[in-house]
Amino acid sequence: MQQYDSVTFFAAALFMAFTAVLFFQLSKSRVLAADVLQKNDMLEQQNTGLAENARMAEAYIASLVCVISAYLLKMEKIKRSVERKVMVKKYNEIGLSFNDINIRKERETFFSKFDAAFLKIFPTFLSEFNAMLHPEDQIWPKENQPLPTDLRIFALVRLGIADCETIAGILEYSERTIYVYKMRIKAKSKVPANQFDHNILAINTACFERPVYSRSA
Repeated sequence: MQQYDSVTFFAAALFMAFTAVLFFQLSKSRVLAADVLQKNDMLEQQNTGLAENARMAEAYIASLVCVISAYLLKMEKIKRSVERKVMVKKYNEIGLSFNDINIRKERETFFSKFDAAFLKIFPTFLSEFNAMLHPEDQIWPKENQPLPTDLRIFALVRLGIADCETIAGILEYSERTIYVYKMRIKAKSKVPANQFDHNILAINTACFERPVYSRSA
């Protein structure tokens, strides 16, 4: 009888140990499964963000293609008009062919599209840019207003256009003027001047519907 009790006790202990191990493994599996699900959710969110960024980039490229295409069509129209006038020797009317071109308006249209597309792709640009400046030096454009030159310069820097000569050509300023604009901003910065451009380049794209504007602007 005593031997029987010992066997029963041993069997019960073995069963309890086996149950404990099984419970531990099951708990561990649940933790691992939860971790896998969490990582899958994070990966899915990242993939969604990448897809959204890709769509925004495509929209940006499409917008610029439309602008450039419109310019090319206008140039082609002017070219044909000039050629016709030259053929019939109406030289005094050649100047009339350029009357439909308003360079200032065309440039404003281009910059308006650029500003909107850039802030759509880099919605945190304004907040991160101004975070590097003291409150009294921050630059917050009003909603639906074009970016001021200071911000537009560093928007181009964020796109990888770093040299003053290229930026000057795009914005129609002198190279010296662009240099002064950049140095003036960096002189007011809370971060070292040699780190400012690096911080600008570190601004990431994100999936927000609209840029951040200051209420006090």
